Amino acid sequence: MLAGVLIYRQFDLRKIYPMLLDTAALSGAILLIVGCATTMAWALTQSGFAQDLVQIMSAVPGGKTGFLLVSALAFVILGSLLEGIPAIVLFGPLLFPIAKLVGVHEVHYAWW
Repeated sequence: MLAGVLIYRQFDLRKIYPMLLDTAALSGAILLIVGCATTMAWALTQSGFAQDLVQIMSAVPGGKTGFLLVSALAFVILGSLLEGIPAIVLFGPLLFPIAKLVGVHEVHYAWW
């Protein structure tokens, strides 16, 4: 902000307050989405959905490759229903231990 005002002189000081308000509103909306997704992930974990998901996903034929294909398909479907970040926050912590159980390396699954 200081470089934009003092060095590049691209915006004046009167525009800083509205930009800070827009930034705060957008940050609040993003934090609300992530907070709700985290709460939903906790509720899914507490309800026993995680154990059912472990049984279903560990029974997928094909080992590592089958698990990666099914989880990619699940994230494509979830991505069409939810935004990307809430889908990852909801199901990432549930699927990551299953990936380790199946034998997928952590870095590979996080990249996937």
